[in-house]
Amino acid sequence: MQHLIEKTTLGNLPPIGKRNYGLEVVIDPEKCTGCGVCSMECPSRIIDMVPAASGCEARTSACTDHCLSGNDMKYALYQMKNGTSAKSVFELIAQINPFPAITGRICSHPCEENCNRKHLDQAINLHDFERYIGDLAIEGHFSLPMGEKDRPEKIAVVGGGPSGLSCAYFLRKQGYMVTVFEASEKAGGVLRYGIPSYRVPASVVESEIQRITAAGVELKTGVDVGTDVSLEQLSREYNAVYIAGGRRKVASLGVSGEELAISALQFLKSLHDNSSSRIEGNVVVVGGGNVALDAARWAKKRGASTVTIVSLEKYYEMPASNDEINAAREEGLLFLDGRGVEHLEQQDGQIQISLRICVSLRDENGRFSPSYESCDEKLTANLVIAAVGQATDLDWAGKELVHEGERFVFTDKKGMTRRSGVFAGGDITAFANAGTVAGNIADGRKAAEHIHEYLTGEEIQKQAKSPLPADSGFAEYHDTKKRREKITQEDALWEAKRCLHCGTQKASYRGKADLLYFNRACQNCHNCVSVCESKAVSFRYFKNL
Repeated sequence: MQHLIEKTTLGNLPPIGKRNYGLEVVIDPEKCTGCGVCSMECPSRIIDMVPAASGCEARTSACTDHCLSGNDMKYALYQMKNGTSAKSVFELIAQINPFPAITGRICSHPCEENCNRKHLDQAINLHDFERYIGDLAIEGHFSLPMGEKDRPEKIAVVGGGPSGLSCAYFLRKQGYMVTVFEASEKAGGVLRYGIPSYRVPASVVESEIQRITAAGVELKTGVDVGTDVSLEQLSREYNAVYIAGGRRKVASLGVSGEELAISALQFLKSLHDNSSSRIEGNVVVVGGGNVALDAARWAKKRGASTVTIVSLEKYYEMPASNDEINAAREEGLLFLDGRGVEHLEQQDGQIQISLRICVSLRDENGRFSPSYESCDEKLTANLVIAAVGQATDLDWAGKELVHEGERFVFTDKKGMTRRSGVFAGGDITAFANAGTVAGNIADGRKAAEHIHEYLTGEEIQKQAKSPLPADSGFAEYHDTKKRREKITQEDALWEAKRCLHCGTQKASYRGKADLLYFNRACQNCHNCVSVCESKAVSFRYFKNL
């Protein structure tokens, strides 16, 4: 059989191995925030960072965007890098957060989780830098920045926790006469009675609160609003009222024998009140959040033989921060995850805990509604600590502020309650960063701005920041510099120099001329597109003639 082979002319088709299309990376200058992540994630290094023509001061960095209190750490680090005094750096931070020595110790620092430097080597050590500045401020007795005039209006703040104290300071800064009413013997709320002293020493809490009172804020402690004085009375005597009572009501375990357990808040307060008390025997902590971890770790540090944490969530789902969980494991604490308590009973002088398996945390609509299966597991403890959440105590607020069945005080977008002139914030309301100290500080600051606008019709004028120069550090974005921990003055300067000062530059594609050269050609991997949060990067394809 004869096979006929026909010769075919390929004509103008390109040689084998040469593509018949071209492409280029297109960067929208209006959307580009100058974070530099695209340049770091480009395997061919064909996206450069070049000086931004203008508007550097208007571009916020990822650290600021994700900071629970809204600090401009980029500018603080730039000041440190350029030799600005620690007092000036503190005053810059205090414009947003008057408690840097506290938040530098306890914040979960999502700013670091989102630091663009992570795409290069390691995130800037922002929380230790903030702690370093806060500690210098305490040592140097730095005062908080204040305004230039006093105003006649008086404002009452209900609750001396982080939200109430923050609101009080920022109102005082505007010249208002502010009085804080606190039910406990001392102000501070969770800062003083909740967070263990091994995380934040009492002296640090006291020093940062004293700065608030030194600014002219009046504290009236041992006054329970709702019992000793009514909200109606405060509304008559003051031009505005801010309610920041927090979540003082302990959530119930909801099982038989729960009276055998002590709440985590009671436990933590008892250790604060008695610094020499010791814990003996075996301790079981029920709960998987940061409060549970605080109670568990402090029990171990105070002498407990064993500490077991029982959580409904699986280990990888626990709401506690990874830092706290890892520290607890290193300290020898035990975890029993995916378990709930069925009941407690007294037996031979100890507490027996019958457990059940948690098979699901939420119902078909996504609402928290655990379901269980029975099991034969039991634990025996000398002390059981319940840390299953806190709720707001709203009985005193009245139906005007809280409708029947509501768990929080309702406010409009400016923090005003249903009663004119009465504002609310912090954990007593439902807001995005509830339950975090830094978030509550920010909520108090925003409340002060809204109250000022309510009383004057004017917005609080923010302190203008000088624009960073375009050569402020991003030119070295390919150089790796190892992160330093436990910051000293030298380390603080090192971390300041590691900061990329995102936003002072813009991304720029090298162009089509480099497309066909090995390791300088765009590999069409789309890394730059996938990592750009502002959606500023796209691809354009065209016929390669």
